[in-house]
Amino acid sequence: MKNENAEGQLKLFEPVFHGIVPAKDQQDLMTYPFFSLSKKKRTKPIKFDNGKVKITVTGQEEHGIANIYDADILIYVASQIMEARNRNQATSRRIKISQYDILKFLGKGTGGDRYKRLQESLERLQSTSVQTTIKRENSRFKHKAMFSWIERWQAIVKNGIPVAIEFWVDEWFYEGILEGKILTLPHSYFRIEGGLERFLYKLCRKIIGSNYSGYVEMKLDSVHKRSGLTRKPSEFLKMIRKIATNQSIPDYWIFVVYEEKTDNKYLCAYSRLKFKTEEEAIANISINYLNKKGT
Repeated sequence: MKNENAEGQLKLFEPVFHGIVPAKDQQDLMTYPFFSLSKKKRTKPIKFDNGKVKITVTGQEEHGIANIYDADILIYVASQIMEARNRNQATSRRIKISQYDILKFLGKGTGGDRYKRLQESLERLQSTSVQTTIKRENSRFKHKAMFSWIERWQAIVKNGIPVAIEFWVDEWFYEGILEGKILTLPHSYFRIEGGLERFLYKLCRKIIGSNYSGYVEMKLDSVHKRSGLTRKPSEFLKMIRKIATNQSIPDYWIFVVYEEKTDNKYLCAYSRLKFKTEEEAIANISINYLNKKGT
């Protein structure tokens, strides 16, 4: 249930959990192009339409579109809200937390310009506009939603020093958390440097889930569209090949597989809990493709 007072103003949610709580991410954000994958400013809109889901993301010229690193703040929010619900505590989409706690959760240092970067992320999350047909069953978002990730925010200053931030996350995002559309991420996720690597990690986590006997098999052009990257297909293939060569996705083996008859290219991935070595994973891919082609 939403937590509002008689005046219709959202009550304040101040998480006070000690230690590092499990990191949680919203599933819709793990498989669709809601964020730029680059730290460089992107102003070109992200547009996605697979016939079932439509997404358009735009940003202002001043700030650009929120990127996948800015989305770490939303992971923090989802994690704190789910921890509160697991403890039978009231939650709200109006949140007040110390900047130090967010940076600690994300494994970031607290020196230098970390606080400035954090506030820049909040500015991008607020100024980014999202349109999507992804529904929220228990809210007014039955058909189409238009929103910004953060409705508004402000710094809490003490003795001239920013010590906390207060912000309102959007209802669409908040409802997705309350509906349980979340998955746990390891805190090592925040150490993944590349934006595409981060996206692929989330994609694998969402599809493979906790069933480590499963695997990802998806046409490469579909992965390309879901990434939101504007690179040419040939350039995207080179990026994936490099990741596969370096095996730079933690917890998963990543491969590019070719289908000779059609020349289709597939992204395949296995959990490293299933196959301890790259060679074992490659052998299993070969077996799967032989069975699939009936040869």
